[in-house]
Amino acid sequence: AILLALDSVGVKGAVREDDVTGIWIGGKKVAALGVKVRRWITMHGLAVNVDQKSLGNFDGIVPCGLVGKDVTCINDHLEHPITVPEFAVHMRKALEKIFKIELVDCPLVETAGGGADGTGSGVGRSDASDSDPTPYQPPEHTSSFLEHLGQVKSAWPDTGDDAGT
Repeated sequence: AILLALDSVGVKGAVREDDVTGIWIGGKKVAALGVKVRRWITMHGLAVNVDQKSLGNFDGIVPCGLVGKDVTCINDHLEHPITVPEFAVHMRKALEKIFKIELVDCPLVETAGGGADGTGSGVGRSDASDSDPTPYQPPEHTSSFLEHLGQVKSAWPDTGDDAGT
């Protein structure tokens, strides 16, 4: 879906590379994918660097543990820069097409602990433990794709209980 979205905004040359995760342009990583399984629950996500401001987050770290690999952003490969909300429209359409789903707009609900009941580990925090009540606070210049993408409209009927979720 990321490759489709990048193509739809005019980014050329984006590829997956053997033996490394993510999406690459000219040997530089533009997007990351993550999957985690803990206590029979899967968590997954993606991140796409849209503008130069997002690249500052990589100062002082080795992105994804890949020594000697650089990062890039979409706007480094476009004649006319785009914003996160503009790219999110393309990402949403790509996700709907690839997964054959419909994303519906709904408000983003965040709680102190990151989970629906406030006891989660903090959305997006790789360093958070199950007992860490501190909510994840993204840098001021970032915005969540969730704010722009909407939520997946489930094909399963709503039974009114949370069994199995």
